[in-house]
Amino acid sequence: MSIRAFLAIDLDEHLFDKIRNLQDSLLQVKDDLKLVPPENVHITLEFLGNIHPSMVDEIFRIMQTIMLDPFRLDVKGLGVFPSTKFIRVVWIGAGKGGDKVVSIAEDLKRQLKSLGIKITKKKFTPHATIARVKSKRNTRELSRSIQELSDIEIGEMMVTSFKLKKSELRPGGPIYTDLRTRYLSSPE
Repeated sequence: MSIRAFLAIDLDEHLFDKIRNLQDSLLQVKDDLKLVPPENVHITLEFLGNIHPSMVDEIFRIMQTIMLDPFRLDVKGLGVFPSTKFIRVVWIGAGKGGDKVVSIAEDLKRQLKSLGIKITKKKFTPHATIARVKSKRNTRELSRSIQELSDIEIGEMMVTSFKLKKSELRPGGPIYTDLRTRYLSSPE
């Protein structure tokens, strides 16, 4: 038996209404988006794939080596993957504090390799997926709308932890369960 797992930073609840409003405005442009429920929106630090349950504690030991104080993160901007001509994913990004998110992700990647976990090779861009595009219909209008919202301010949050999460794929969408939480330490 294996666990489908990933490492992530959850977004604060106080940002959910703003995310929901943004998603609603995108739906008016393109009605065949699959929205990510705001409570599931997170910044993935690394997708681990299927891991053996015995690896959870080893991964948590690696998580505990990350030495960083809690920090402010500006959640802002709207972008897409892979490109504005072929949109598959719509995401919100990170402004100030994003460099610290990158630092956490890179430190984790470096150490996870020692466990034999296959690590993502592409450059890490801190982002949180808010929608997936189901068809090519209205892509031009969606692209225009995303460019207009490219500098949108979602809000600011304190990053006080990151988590090892389990993802169970279900017909209604994935269910995430926190397996371990690494709290960032405050300055003494």
